[in-house]
Amino acid sequence: TQISNLPAGAYVIEISDANGCPAAEITTAGIDAPVRTGVVRQVIEEPVALTLTDPVSSIDCEGDNGTASFQISGGRVVANARNYQVVISGASELLDFRTSGEYPENVTVTTEGDVTTVSLSDIAEGEYNITVYDANSTANNRCSKTASFSISNLKINLDELVNPTCAGHNDGQILVNVTGNIGTDNVDPS
Repeated sequence: TQISNLPAGAYVIEISDANGCPAAEITTAGIDAPVRTGVVRQVIEEPVALTLTDPVSSIDCEGDNGTASFQISGGRVVANARNYQVVISGASELLDFRTSGEYPENVTVTTEGDVTTVSLSDIAEGEYNITVYDANSTANNRCSKTASFSISNLKINLDELVNPTCAGHNDGQILVNVTGNIGTDNVDPS
């Protein structure tokens, strides 16, 4: 008999035959020992919520060396280790690796306490999506989190030029649209 779709919590299972007699022997497979004849107490533990931080990305001035980093924590633990599957898809590549195994040359994984940091280097310009899965052994029930980031060069677009209304007035305007991810915008009107 299987009892399914239970939320986390403590459960007491009473086992008896058709005559109401308690089971004389209960074999437990990884659950608590019987409390008394015919009764088993079991606790289903809720895993810590899987989290994925928003990625931080940048690109060098030449536009050929993008970097990004993000942090993962929580999720299901297997064999006292957090082993996340990370899938990154985007403009130029598909990366699919486990944080406790081998990963591509441009990926660095460090773990400090319960936080795993993934750093990527040499990423081409483009849009990227990250999906992180926890170590849940059932593919259909794995917890996942997603995030996205972009790597783009600094782009400047002159949107509008407004001349002063009269000679000597200081009410002229230049509207500039700056995009890309090279830190904070620094526009010098000199």
